[in-house]
Amino acid sequence: PNRYLKDNNRPRNVNVPKNKSKARSERTTSNDVKSSSTRYDDYDYDRIGKRTRDTVKDHLHELSLSHRLLMQDILVNANLWHPDPKILTADYAFEGILGIPPPFDERTSRKAGASVSFVVCSDGTIQPITRAASKIEIKKAFGRGSEYGDGLPVVFSWPVLPSTVQRSDFECVLNTGRVVIPDGVSIYPNADYNERNTVVLVSPEFGNRKLPDEEGAVWVTQVRIVQDCNPLMLVGPKGLISAVGLTWENQLHPYLSGPKLIASKLTILNTQGDNGPPGFFSINNNDGRSIYGNAAQYRLRVLTNWGISGDGAHFIRPDQFEDFFWIKA
Repeated sequence: PNRYLKDNNRPRNVNVPKNKSKARSERTTSNDVKSSSTRYDDYDYDRIGKRTRDTVKDHLHELSLSHRLLMQDILVNANLWHPDPKILTADYAFEGILGIPPPFDERTSRKAGASVSFVVCSDGTIQPITRAASKIEIKKAFGRGSEYGDGLPVVFSWPVLPSTVQRSDFECVLNTGRVVIPDGVSIYPNADYNERNTVVLVSPEFGNRKLPDEEGAVWVTQVRIVQDCNPLMLVGPKGLISAVGLTWENQLHPYLSGPKLIASKLTILNTQGDNGPPGFFSINNNDGRSIYGNAAQYRLRVLTNWGISGDGAHFIRPDQFEDFFWIKA
């Protein structure tokens, strides 16, 4: 644990207190956070012993190299979506389509329940488009494997400090009362350096596709951030603050409440940080300047509880604004 907690990599472009023990003891007065003065050198390791060992083992031995590259502490021009640190939403999303074993193809994707469509590329080739992911892809982005996993994005009001994000930070309570620890966690696909306020959890145990009034329906009703040997930290206007104690309660089944627009922010266009680590982008050069040139002056960034897609598979193109949005001035 001492080796693991050593301050080797400070985040760039954020104000990091030199005394990290003091930073980890800070708590907000928000209703979403339980006040505490606990410092990590005072933790009850007998009480959280297994969680502590799992966290250290994850980071020293098991996590993939690509995941460690993704989770470096780099934040550039990231947004703060609320004055207080809090969880804005944590809705159960994909079911059973993350981590499909080989062979990963149209047949196995459809069998897992994923939608698959096809596009004709400029070179004449036909490529399948799906939101399903293979076991290899999940291992790459989440550090650990998961088979037929469910996805659950946890959206924070402030960006996270990526190196403090581990699966042991999260407990997901099901409607049955069972508590699930995710197989893996990642900031992907929220990987741009000017984003990184959403952490995606993956596990095959988060739920099923039954509606809440059907027998055997399972879904996540609560997500909470818990103590481990390296607490999850958020990056705010005055530096780092612990996310331990933050919770989210689902009042409705997410498949009934549906997608939600959580927040929006209008700013002068600034493309700094609108990129990320190599190897994690299916689309490059998609910022306002790259698409619209000097005509782009402002940016209206929107935050949702899930990803945005017109059909569940394709990205929304720049020429489709009128198909999905309108703005009232």
